[in-house]
Amino acid sequence: MISKKLRKRFDSNLRGDTGGFLFQFFNFKWDAKSPAAAIFCSLAMLLGFFSQSIAADGGVSKGKPSGWVATAPLTELAPPLPPTVRDGKYYLLSDIQVRVQGKTKQQYNHYAVRVLNERGMESTANIEIVFDPSYQKLTLHAIRVHRGDAVIAKLNSARVRVLQRERELEYLIFDGRKSASVLLDDVRVGDVVEYDYTIEGVNPVFGGKHFAWFDMQWGAPVERLQLRLLWPKGRNIFFKNFNGAPLPKQNESGEFTEYTWSIQGQSGLQLSRDTPVAYDPYASVQWSEFAGWADVAQWASALYKLPNRISPELKSQVDRIAGDFSDAPARVVETLRYVQKNVRYMGVEVGIGSHAPTDPNIVLARRFGDCKDKAFLVLSMLDALGIKARAAVVNTRLRGGIERLLATPGAFDHVIVQVDLADRSYWIDPTQAVQFGDLRAISQPDYGKALVIDPATMGLTPMFPGEATKYKRVVHSVFEVPKNKDADATYTVKTLLKGASAEAFRANIAKQTIDKLQQDYLNFYAAYYPAIKIAEPFQFGDDQTGNVVTTTEKYLIPNFWVMNDQKSRQEAQIEVPEISAAMRAPRDTKRNSPLRVEHPLEIESVTEIRLPADWSIKPQSKRIADPAFEFNRDITRDASVVVITDTFQTYADTVTVDETARYVDSLSKARSATRYQLYQGGAAPKKEAGRTEGNQWIFWLISVLFVTLYVGRTVIEHRRATMRKTSL
Repeated sequence: MISKKLRKRFDSNLRGDTGGFLFQFFNFKWDAKSPAAAIFCSLAMLLGFFSQSIAADGGVSKGKPSGWVATAPLTELAPPLPPTVRDGKYYLLSDIQVRVQGKTKQQYNHYAVRVLNERGMESTANIEIVFDPSYQKLTLHAIRVHRGDAVIAKLNSARVRVLQRERELEYLIFDGRKSASVLLDDVRVGDVVEYDYTIEGVNPVFGGKHFAWFDMQWGAPVERLQLRLLWPKGRNIFFKNFNGAPLPKQNESGEFTEYTWSIQGQSGLQLSRDTPVAYDPYASVQWSEFAGWADVAQWASALYKLPNRISPELKSQVDRIAGDFSDAPARVVETLRYVQKNVRYMGVEVGIGSHAPTDPNIVLARRFGDCKDKAFLVLSMLDALGIKARAAVVNTRLRGGIERLLATPGAFDHVIVQVDLADRSYWIDPTQAVQFGDLRAISQPDYGKALVIDPATMGLTPMFPGEATKYKRVVHSVFEVPKNKDADATYTVKTLLKGASAEAFRANIAKQTIDKLQQDYLNFYAAYYPAIKIAEPFQFGDDQTGNVVTTTEKYLIPNFWVMNDQKSRQEAQIEVPEISAAMRAPRDTKRNSPLRVEHPLEIESVTEIRLPADWSIKPQSKRIADPAFEFNRDITRDASVVVITDTFQTYADTVTVDETARYVDSLSKARSATRYQLYQGGAAPKKEAGRTEGNQWIFWLISVLFVTLYVGRTVIEHRRATMRKTSL
């Protein structure tokens, strides 16, 4: 809802404006992935710098802290360093204090950072504070550098620049926030940089209700952590603790109730790679003035009241759809497709625009909007078509885990649409690339739980997407094995993509050329066949009616047969790249956090090996079952054609820490089962055979047993004959 991007843990939009300092405090860096977005963002930053690069202005002032602030003295400048210190700096103090009074909120922030090396010196000397001048003002109180026994005041000499921030232009989001960038001179290794400031103001879109998070643990350690909340007496507030966060001390202070938390020596926590984005083991406290999800739905309903009239341009599109399509499902799909195709994604989320959608007439006229704008336009068109639909907000990061949170508007980051038809409810997302097929054939978003925006909503609604939401691929590969051992083998791969997989392919092909995609595919197979080369250009067909894409690739594999001198035979390895890639081992197998698994994923791979002569191969079957996935392999033969059928299907999107060893072992067994080798003797073509890697020992064992039994029986018969001769 705030942004289509999956925001980082410390983004202040998700944390209820808990303080823009976090981008500097934890040294987050933006790495643009789109060249166009990077250029756009660079121009915006330069424009912001030259037009707004002024000292102590643009919503920024200097002054003392308000009287309600309980200033924490900085007592220890050189405590012992914990082992989890990183990035060349140690955070000695994090002190956040919040006072809520009526519809306003003040947040005081006080930090101290010890510089440990040159890397830490670079980042600590540049303080960045993010705020939204459309409803907030920033007051800088003090900046001090502690060097030995000396305390050097830096605020008056520091260069303060107010820059247009817009880091989210990579995601086509313009949110109007700015950065107060404070550049310090003469910062040295060993210094302690201390600074404090206050941000005052609340986004008016929330109607005077307040909510936020207090984070109590990060990736980096903090020597002393203090939190304080002043809340008006007699006003409801709800708290929820996560991951062992301590309970607050509670005191009465005039017209306020005071809640305080204090932690000494908070350790840092770095998670294993490939951790699910929804996993959050950090200690924190959430607080909210909203009583429940019904309260949030009631608040949001006021933002999504349909307009009293629609523009002539919008009405003409509604009339066109009504005339061209008679049944409701077809009208829904055409409305969705029209908005996806004709309204580009661009969010202007300044002030109340962070959560309030834009009038649909304006959205259509300007041909751009973010998720909530495009959803509101779809709602207006469906309403005019007589189809019941409602906006729904979701959390793309936490997904179903959102139910663990307190109810707040800040719990959501994306808006979609729920459509109620006679047979069932459907979930559609107007921000997706253009989708094809009927309503059952297109993929639907699946975020686990959604909050339907309706005055009658009492809680979260489970999402049950259809079959098309699965990432399903059917792969048919054919090896044409030549008679001449020195000739190239032909390798043809035909892939059928349905639903979400077909849509992902279309989105991918829209972003790059066919040549680039061909090269990417070639490099993918080269990991299994290094000498592989293209035989014919890549081709694809698109059945938009059924939402199915088919691709055809043709390659040549030189040196398909490799001589094994030790065994005096030719060998050829048969790979199933799509299955093998899906079963790669995790990068971190010794973990301190769960493992993310791609789900739902279903791959069916049929591999034909067309041999130049009959091959003596026995049918085989293998099954590797794990709670997180299942792999099956069947090998059959019809004269000179060997057929390997593999299926791989996931059952879960997460593997716990305790289950990781079992999961890794199951993956290893499944990968081993995919190895298949053909071999043929150079002097005896009739002995041609094929085997699954690792099964040759069975052949040798049987042979040894046979020879042993034969020799043993001969010896026994010889002894019996000798005994008979002696007795005579």
